Amino acid sequence: MIEIAQMREDLIPGWRAACEAVASERVYLGRVTLPPFDPNNPFQRNHIRKDWPSYVVLDRDAVVGWADVTPVDIPLMSRRWTFQSARIGGFLAWDSSRLIEE
Repeated sequence: MIEIAQMREDLIPGWRAACEAVASERVYLGRVTLPPFDPNNPFQRNHIRKDWPSYVVLDRDAVVGWADVTPVDIPLMSRRWTFQSARIGGFLAWDSSRLIEE
C-alpha cells in the first residue's frame, strides 16, 4: 500500500537510497551520482527542525519517492522556494501532485 508521510529522522536513510536510485537513472536529477552518504548532513534535518514541507512516499516501509520545498539561500531571493519531487522508476504511477493536494 502506498502511503505519504512527513519526513522523519528514521526515514532519512531510505530517502537517501531513493535519491541514489533516481540519480542512477541519469535522467531526472541534476546529478547522476551523489557524494557519499553522510548521516550528519543537515539537509533533511533542517527540513524537520524548521518544519519545512518535506514528504516521502512509502510502499510498506520502503521510501519510493519524495517531495520537498526548500527556501532559496540568497538574501535577494528570500521569498523564493524550490520544489523538487521524484520517484523510483518502478513507481511511475504515483503522481506527485497528490502531495500538493494533501
